[in-house]
Amino acid sequence: MKLDLSLDLQKGPFEKDAALAFDITEVKVGGEARKVSGPDEVTVHISYDGAHLSVGGTCEGTVTYPCDRCLTDTPVPFEADISLDFPVSDGRLVQTADDPEDFVEDGRIIDLSAVISEELLIGKPEKVLCRPDCKGICPVCGQNLNEGSCNCESFVPDPRMAQFQDVFKKFKEVEEDVDLSQE
Repeated sequence: MKLDLSLDLQKGPFEKDAALAFDITEVKVGGEARKVSGPDEVTVHISYDGAHLSVGGTCEGTVTYPCDRCLTDTPVPFEADISLDFPVSDGRLVQTADDPEDFVEDGRIIDLSAVISEELLIGKPEKVLCRPDCKGICPVCGQNLNEGSCNCESFVPDPRMAQFQDVFKKFKEVEEDVDLSQE
C-alpha cells in the first residue's frame, strides 16, 4: 500500500482522498508470520498546505493469532488508525528523528503497509482466546480439550510446588513411624 506523492507535492497545496488497494497478507509478530485480512481498499485523506503534509484514515480487518490456551488459530478484529504528519522541503517529505525510516521511500512515497503493520504490533491483545470457555490442551498428552477429552490423570501437580510435596511426604512418613495409640 504505497502512496506516491511525487506529482502532487510539485503542484502545490491540495486536499484529496485516495483509495489504495489493501495488500497486506501477513505481519510478523514475535518473529512469526500472522495472517491478515482486510478490506479491498483503504481510503486516506491527504492534506498539503505547501509546507506540511498530513495523511489520515482508518483500516479495519482481522489478524490471526494462536489461542493462548489451545493454540488454535483465532481471527482477532483490529482497527488501525493512520495518522502521519511530515514537513515538506523542496518537494520532498522530511523525516524527523521520531519517524521510522521504513515509512518513507525516496522522500515522496509513503509505505502505509509499514504504518498498519506497526499498528497491529502495538495493538496486539494481551490475551487471545478462541472462545470464552476454551478448555485449553492437556498438559500431559497435548490433546485439545475443546475437541474431546483424554484418558490422562486430571490432576497434574504444579512443578513449582514439588519441594512442598517432598516436605509433606516426609511428614507423613514420620507420622506413620510414631504409634499414637500408646498415649
